[in-house]
Amino acid sequence: MLSAGMSRVDAGAGQRYASLVLTNTSNTTCRILGYPTLELETASYEPIGAESRGTGTPQWLTVAPRQHAYSQMHWTVVPALDETSNPCEPVASVLAITLPGETTMLRITWTGGSVCQYGQIDVNPFQAGNGA
Repeated sequence: MLSAGMSRVDAGAGQRYASLVLTNTSNTTCRILGYPTLELETASYEPIGAESRGTGTPQWLTVAPRQHAYSQMHWTVVPALDETSNPCEPVASVLAITLPGETTMLRITWTGGSVCQYGQIDVNPFQAGNGA
C-alpha cells in the first residue's frame, strides 16, 4: 500500500516545481514503472481540467517498506497566448493521483496554486527518494 504527499512548491519566473512523494506503508516491497496520472479537483472532487504529461524514460523502481519514491512535477502560472478570456484553470483543492497500472485514485491536498497552459502538469518518471 502506498500513501502520497506533496513537497513544498519551488517558484521562479512563472514556473512551479514540486515533488509528488509516495511512501510504501506496507510490509512488502512494491515495484513501480512509469508516470503518475494527475487530475486537479475541487474540494468536492469535481475535475477542473488539468492534464499530466510524462517526460523522460521510466525505469522499474523497487520501493521497500517505509521507503519513498517521487516524481518531479512542473507547471506554469503564465497563461498561453490564446488563453485570454480564461487565463488559468481555477485553483484546485485536491490532487487526484492514479499510479501506473492502477485504477484507484489517491487524493491529497493541492498546495500548488494556479495551473496555466490549459492545466498542463509535466511529470518525470518515479525515482527513489523523497525528492528533497
